[in-house]
Amino acid sequence: MNGNETGVDCGGPDCPDCPVDPTCDDGIQNGQETGVDCGGPDCPACPVEPTCDDGIKNGNETGVDCGGPDCAPCPCNGGDVTLTILLDNFPQETSWELVQDNSVIAQGGTYGHLPDRSTVTENLCLPDGCYDFIFYDSYGDGICCTYGEGYFQLILDADGTILAEGSNFGSVQTTNFCIGDPNAPTCDDGIQNGDETGIDCGGSACPDCPTEPSCDDGFQNGEETGVDCGGPDCPECPPVVCQEQLINFNNFNNSWGIWNDGGSDCRRAGIDAQYAAGGVGKPVRLRDNSSTSHTTTDQMDLSGYEEITVSFTYLARSMDNPNEDFWLQISLDGGETFGTVEEWNRGDEFENNIRYYDSVTIPGPFTSTSKLRFFCDASTNSDYVYLDDIEITGCYLPQDLPATPSKEVLPAESAPVAVGEINVFPNPVRNLLNVKFELGYEADAQIVITDLQGRRIKQQEYFAAEGINQTTVDVGTYAEGIYVLHVITTKERRSKKFVLIK
Repeated sequence: MNGNETGVDCGGPDCPDCPVDPTCDDGIQNGQETGVDCGGPDCPACPVEPTCDDGIKNGNETGVDCGGPDCAPCPCNGGDVTLTILLDNFPQETSWELVQDNSVIAQGGTYGHLPDRSTVTENLCLPDGCYDFIFYDSYGDGICCTYGEGYFQLILDADGTILAEGSNFGSVQTTNFCIGDPNAPTCDDGIQNGDETGIDCGGSACPDCPTEPSCDDGFQNGEETGVDCGGPDCPECPPVVCQEQLINFNNFNNSWGIWNDGGSDCRRAGIDAQYAAGGVGKPVRLRDNSSTSHTTTDQMDLSGYEEITVSFTYLARSMDNPNEDFWLQISLDGGETFGTVEEWNRGDEFENNIRYYDSVTIPGPFTSTSKLRFFCDASTNSDYVYLDDIEITGCYLPQDLPATPSKEVLPAESAPVAVGEINVFPNPVRNLLNVKFELGYEADAQIVITDLQGRRIKQQEYFAAEGINQTTVDVGTYAEGIYVLHVITTKERRSKKFVLIK
């Protein structure tokens, strides 16, 4: 009985329901049983002492016939890791957390009960997946070097890989790492990956793909040039969806990265951790409206992208009136001049002390000397906006494919009205995403969701009427993250990024 099971190999979100009525021989602890098929008023008494081979989790066992002081260790279905901490002279200031999907799954400290400069060792079994290891020092001077040369190190036992380490870090250090491959291909993820020869079929691990195309089997086969489209027998494939590529991401916990400190009205400091995403880290704080009220990227070569999207989270504080705002700007000449592409005003886009998630898509063309800048347009040094988790992605067309039809110049008499701006809400979303857009003509459309690598996660048909269209898409089953929704007709495509949270 492990994971989310409520009985041995039954119950919870992943296993079959447990039987309701106990039978004392169904191999499940249910009814009034105090063990598997034992105990309670109806079944034989359970063994008092664990035997490590009785098929029951009892005594000091941590699993069925394993763990505890008397039985063999339980197997680890993932990766065994070892955390070693050499404490400094103030162990009462030291603690740590291991976080997955915004949930704390392990933690330790503080260690005031231990002698100064003693060593702490923790052994953990982590299933395949990605984690944040967060190490704290409450005084704010790390665990090295003024008051003892302490350090911490998290190691994957199998090959000695260092997953996280640190010593001189201030108040907090966050390290992201992954065990195994959380994105390993499966035969039911709706994506052609691994060595699959079709979507969830073919290759070494999945069922064989259908051999004859049917234009509705969900596979690219026969003479199809896409999934259920193209070739002599199926409808024409929709225009190519440009490929999303991650250009840069920074949570600012450890460094400025490609972003730069604008001066006295810009800072990145641990004292602002309460205004960071998740309440941990060093967000970028901007204030006032001066020549130093900004943070600007290094020069970037964006010339190959059709469009870029800047996604981020922010929280404003003490912005006093509708004239208090901040801007996102872009420069195509290496920072000589900037143009504003979006602004956020108090009372329109935000209120004080509320966290927001937003994204801005900027159409090209761009240059090889492009820069981005966030600029605060407030009135005093006590007006603040805190920026965190800034991600820049770019959308590009594969070089060996022609441009999408939406890029072609059509004769004036036949030029369609473009797909209007797409509005998706709520954003961030947990389950149902509302999609609203305007179209200048009737069309059979597709609503496609891709991840940031351009892989199709979901595709559904939609008949779009001339005028305002609104529908919903269920995204609640997908992993937390950032996705792109595309509305595609045979003439054009429009895209909008959204954030999925759990």
